[in-house]
Amino acid sequence: MSHYQPDPPLPQAPEPYQPAARNTLGVVSFAAGLATVLVSMMQSLVQILLVRFAGSGIPYTLVNIAGMSLVGILGAAALVLGIVALLRRGAPKGLAGAGTALGGQAVFFLLLNLVENAVISWR
Repeated sequence: MSHYQPDPPLPQAPEPYQPAARNTLGVVSFAAGLATVLVSMMQSLVQILLVRFAGSGIPYTLVNIAGMSLVGILGAAALVLGIVALLRRGAPKGLAGAGTALGGQAVFFLLLNLVENAVISWR
């Protein structure tokens, strides 16, 4: 007596490759936020070198204005793009959150620096 055994089921076709989800605005936000940190560091280094070798004065002020302007623009861009990227449904949030934090700290310290300069010049 032989018992009929059905053939085993055929293997299923593999799932098609799906690339990982991307959040381009989050990446741009993080890049802009990281750029604010790098610009701030370079500004500080250049200002230290100017004070050491050229003394304070017009070059120091120009570097300060240029650096603060660039940090303000990049920080605002990182903050706004990061918030927009965080609001997207289904998109990864890691780099968007980091970009938002870096942009927020850049804008916060820029405003703090402006208040500090206003108080110092007011005296």
